[in-house]
Amino acid sequence: MRRSVLCVSVVLLLCLALSPKSVLLASSEDQVPQQQPLWSWRCPAGSSNVIESVTISSDGSYIVAANQYGEIYFFSRFSSVPLWSYTTYSWPEVAISSDGGYIAARSDYVYLFSRTSSTPLWSGQTGDQVYSVAISSDGGYIVAGDLNYRVYLFGRELLAPPSETSDGTPGSTGQTRSKYDNWLWLILLYFVISAILAAWVYHDSRNRRMNRGAWAGFTFLTSVVGLVAYLKQRRPRRTFR
Repeated sequence: MRRSVLCVSVVLLLCLALSPKSVLLASSEDQVPQQQPLWSWRCPAGSSNVIESVTISSDGSYIVAANQYGEIYFFSRFSSVPLWSYTTYSWPEVAISSDGGYIAARSDYVYLFSRTSSTPLWSGQTGDQVYSVAISSDGGYIVAGDLNYRVYLFGRELLAPPSETSDGTPGSTGQTRSKYDNWLWLILLYFVISAILAAWVYHDSRNRRMNRGAWAGFTFLTSVVGLVAYLKQRRPRRTFR
């Protein structure tokens, strides 16, 4: 009886071992296709070989890599030779726009690069060590987070990080400055138009028996209002024979 049970057990084990499912499980790792890299690259001698961050553009045309000593390398997918490199402080993280036109990096500061140059377009400072960075698909906006629990939004054309208003809400010194500049341009435009109108009134009031200086000065101060008032009070021009 024991021999019969032993024989049946051996037969069942052999069947299980030789079943297609068991063969597939035993050899599944061997059946995964092995891909070969298109190219590979190693950090230059004397620099750290630990690559801390890599990213690639959406179309796969450009690659950015950074090692733990702050060295950033920018590649085209067609060559393992970097197009350019830049060294920051340490422990960088990199991000790239969809078309590879702009590269954001964080280290001691937030950096923005154009793919055409290794010179940063600008660097932005936050309130603490920058911990993470991301960039929008068109490269128009860059967002960073620091160790002081804050998020900072940068525009591609802005050089200053956001400030904080007196009530604790985030603001932007760049936007405030832009509004101030707009008001200056409007005031300047007002006086330019007023000066042109005043000059015309001064010239037109000649030989009309009117106080040329007073009307010109009034028009300069009140612009269009002064011109309308002058036209209503304008006298006929005297003719000389």
